[in-house]
Amino acid sequence: MLSEPWHQQRGINATLSLQSRQFVVRGGLMKLKKSGKRVKPPEWIILGQRMKMARDARGYNQLDCCDEVNLKRRKTNPEAPRLDPKTLSKWENGHNKIALDNLHFLASALEIPYEEEIYWSGLAGYIKPTPLPTKQQITSILEVYYQEIQRHPYPAIIIDYRNNLWAINPAAAVFVGSYEVAANLLKERMFNLFELFFNTRYFGPDIAEIDGLHRRQIILFLMTNLYRRHEPFWQRYPKCWDGQLTPPDYRRFEIMWNDVCAKYLDSFTSSERFVREVTKYSYVTFQTPTGIPIQFKVMAETPSYFYNNFFQVLYYVLDNDEDKQEAENFFKSFQGKDTSKLKEWKLRDVDEILAGFV
Repeated sequence: MLSEPWHQQRGINATLSLQSRQFVVRGGLMKLKKSGKRVKPPEWIILGQRMKMARDARGYNQLDCCDEVNLKRRKTNPEAPRLDPKTLSKWENGHNKIALDNLHFLASALEIPYEEEIYWSGLAGYIKPTPLPTKQQITSILEVYYQEIQRHPYPAIIIDYRNNLWAINPAAAVFVGSYEVAANLLKERMFNLFELFFNTRYFGPDIAEIDGLHRRQIILFLMTNLYRRHEPFWQRYPKCWDGQLTPPDYRRFEIMWNDVCAKYLDSFTSSERFVREVTKYSYVTFQTPTGIPIQFKVMAETPSYFYNNFFQVLYYVLDNDEDKQEAENFFKSFQGKDTSKLKEWKLRDVDEILAGFV
């Protein structure tokens, strides 16, 4: 039996897959138009659970928490109304929407990191989803930047913040075994990096220490989306890959996802810990036909002119110059290939890809 998603393990049983129904907010609750039944907005339920988790992590009961909030609020406004446990209980149970200023003082009293406060603000409805670039912006920017990854002698990949694969250079075909396999896969449809990395059917045989590579990609994905966790695409994880991966592959992904989320997100620590862990798992080793292992360091870059941090480039850089000759020989067979077959914006309509983000 598969383990439950990380948020359900902690009592957060809400889901955001509500696209087929219409909702309106009335009297602090959300009314379901189809049945007339009044239900709690799922975002408020998740927010309330996060509040309670943070309060428990500080060792506060509801009265202690209210006292801390009132102390901080009266420092800025002595006439401010006092927060009482009844109101706090309504927030934690998802019954009422919390005002933005109250959210700020509560976050300050519980000493949560800034990125967690942003997450709460998004769940409360104060932050809009990530705006999308236009088709023209995507094609013009990626065409320019592809010239750089094409010149890179080792693997380089362009992904968006959802891990969708937009382009690879010929050397990155090593991850699926050969250029021909990579070209055929990309011709078939757009892939997600999780799908390629965790699917044992696709992943190339020349990769060693795969678990470290997998964990790093999950940590990088979490770090990239620390300020997008209120968006529906995030709330669908990890269940969105159930059925997309084989049962053994999905279980491996789910266990690793839940472990990483529990370790970094539920501990309410700052993003500095992410940086340290990404560095720890930032190496991948390729096994050459001659049996010599070559280690590469993975560098993530988000160029300033990439629209709204929408894209990210992963470079694989040789870790030891003594392996340069062996590495050049290993990747020589990937050079001189038709790169148009490795660019998503050349293979399918960008507007259709963007429509899938809604």
